[in-house]
Amino acid sequence: MMVRTYIIYNLTLFFTIIFSIWVTHSKNKSSEYIARILVFFSVAIPAYIRKGIGTDYPGYVHLYQRYRHFDDDHELGFKILAKLCWLFDATPHTFIAILAIIPLALIVFYVPKRHYDYFVPTYILTSYLKIIAVSRQEVAIAFAICGIIALEKKYGTIKYLLNSTMACLFHSSSIFYYPILLLKKVEIGPRSIMVLLIIVFTLTLGANVIDWIVTNPMFLASKYSKYLGNDYYFRDTELGSGLGVIANLILPILFLIFYKRSSKYVNNANFICWLTLCFLASYLMSTQTYIFTRLIDVFRFIPAFIAYPTCKAISKRHPFIIFLGFMFMYFVIFNKAVTEAQVSLHRGLGISPFYTIFD
Repeated sequence: MMVRTYIIYNLTLFFTIIFSIWVTHSKNKSSEYIARILVFFSVAIPAYIRKGIGTDYPGYVHLYQRYRHFDDDHELGFKILAKLCWLFDATPHTFIAILAIIPLALIVFYVPKRHYDYFVPTYILTSYLKIIAVSRQEVAIAFAICGIIALEKKYGTIKYLLNSTMACLFHSSSIFYYPILLLKKVEIGPRSIMVLLIIVFTLTLGANVIDWIVTNPMFLASKYSKYLGNDYYFRDTELGSGLGVIANLILPILFLIFYKRSSKYVNNANFICWLTLCFLASYLMSTQTYIFTRLIDVFRFIPAFIAYPTCKAISKRHPFIIFLGFMFMYFVIFNKAVTEAQVSLHRGLGISPFYTIFD
């Protein structure tokens, strides 16, 4: 069963990479559109045929059945989607599959053609297993990504705010995306980045900062306060060898170190830089206390935005060779997660072995 699991997940990666390269190098709109459709099928088919896997799968089945006659305090967009599915007498499995396919469709068809071959494979490598496991938040994150991309376009701020609102309709943590937009106007340079990096590492690795956050009135007023006193969430994070942590930090740190060069190859470089610092801070806090792994999800898309500019900053002539190195690193992390995230553990991602609707 695990052999099939590795084959399915890794074929998904393989076809995503191949067809993403096709999108970037397509010569006309028809060719590009065909390539995007093939990318979509590559990631959507496994998301649809999987059954009973993913942390939230049983919970989504229960909620979907409940929404036929009752209501609760979950986000409005999530409930509307469920009720629309009930109108068509969709099965719980179909509802869960649609929930996973929405973020995939948003990314596959909205990300611009330029550097698509860097963005989409990085996004799939870092987010696909999460989409399988906890789809609701991934819908919100996908809308946030579309909002950031929209900043490059006409009426970008309005489009960003609309996408952030859509994100909030699926997950309340997306409220972070509203105030973060203010950072877009705060200029930041290479020297100040180095100072901020030192501050981030110093503060986030200190227990006092985490204590201050969890006793802050804003945290206590949020829905996450219900986890206070829960030994599962408020426990020391198990890091293992720590190599995975180091690997996940390499790309954002290099982007910031080479910011003088990398900023030339990314739109809204100032904003992306601040988001990268937020990603680093949340990731470092998550290495101390498990509850902050939920905060990482708010910024987990950052590697997709900074993959190309970082590789280009490191090697102007051969950025894709550098990118292959990063892909291998994320590939190892991806397969390690597939190995460890067993459904039988009833915790974590719960995405293997890969059971299907045909079993």
